[in-house]
Amino acid sequence: MIKTEDEKLVQLIAEELLKKDTILYIGSGISCWSGLPSWSKLLKDLSAYVTEMGYPNEHINKAINNGKFLYAASLSKKQLTSQEYAYFLKKEMDNETFQPSKLHEAIVQLGCNNYVTTNYDKLLEKTLRLKGREIQVISNKNLVELPMINRLDACNYILKSHGDIDDIESIILTREDYAKLYQDTSNIAQTLKTLFLTRTVIFVGFGLNDPDFDYIRDHITNTYGCKQIVHYAIMPDMEEEEKRYWKEQYSIKVLAYHTTKEELKQEHGELLRLIKKIGEIVQNYKKTHNSIDGDISEPAFQLSLIKYLSKMERENSYGNTYPIGVREIHNKNHSCFSMEQEIDFLYKEEAKLNKIIARPGMGKTFALKQYCRKLAQIALEKLMIIDGRKESCKIPLYL
Repeated sequence: MIKTEDEKLVQLIAEELLKKDTILYIGSGISCWSGLPSWSKLLKDLSAYVTEMGYPNEHINKAINNGKFLYAASLSKKQLTSQEYAYFLKKEMDNETFQPSKLHEAIVQLGCNNYVTTNYDKLLEKTLRLKGREIQVISNKNLVELPMINRLDACNYILKSHGDIDDIESIILTREDYAKLYQDTSNIAQTLKTLFLTRTVIFVGFGLNDPDFDYIRDHITNTYGCKQIVHYAIMPDMEEEEKRYWKEQYSIKVLAYHTTKEELKQEHGELLRLIKKIGEIVQNYKKTHNSIDGDISEPAFQLSLIKYLSKMERENSYGNTYPIGVREIHNKNHSCFSMEQEIDFLYKEEAKLNKIIARPGMGKTFALKQYCRKLAQIALEKLMIIDGRKESCKIPLYL
């Protein structure tokens, strides 16, 4: 039975998933549903492989037993040749027997456009493509594509922050890997900081105490304080005091679910039911609504509006152009413009554009796009005013 407070969180998460720029952050807990090893199991398998290759592993097991997973990974990698290390990872993560689970399918049904994952496997992208979704996969080594994700209109991507099994050099597992990945000048570190500051992130199958998240979370909080965009996390067995801590300290609202113990194994069946419930809300909303209503006074709505206007301004920019003129024509029913006088006439506050008429090839589409671009520029200027003034503005919609 879901509590009333949790019902509200379920609704809030569903509403966030309806937004084009929301990010689902997928952790290793999701791939475990398909039989892939957890982080601790992967390291135990790696230690056993070190022995299989004829190297000592007592010090590795000691590190694992003490919970020093990064250190254990470093010790293991140091023992192996690069070929042995690559073979192990391929064997563990790139097995054809691993197939998308029901949880993968339920996550895709949430309809999110953007994903960040720490998983090396290809199960998420496989599930999306089986559902007919075309999506760009970007790893931490894609230096050209990484900055593109920071654009306000970036959409339809999977960012594999810990690498892709098809590129062993991109894999992040050891202490040294983490240190290199999250240094201040790293492309992936800067990208993740930007995403956390400008997008709503929903964590699923991801531990909020994982070392990679620690760095980004603490950097943002120390730099910008607690007044950040609200993020969400779906977590197992979290007490109220813990949930309050994450909300107050890091602006992360936690939706908790209960697990059960079966044969010394923790079962997460409730997570699947919860994800399906959120997915049903999202799909029902999409069937009955064509848009999302928003309160213009809300920062999240204003940010979405700024993103929309920025995209319109950029996409309708043609660089150096020749001026196109228009002439206003009046009659009893409407005002329209023919292509004679300066285009700036369209931008006057008192000008009410209903039609543009001209012969084919005279630049009607160009003039209309420039009109929308100019309105977008004006609206952006007014939205960016921070001195408390409230000004009305026209929001262009080009169809």
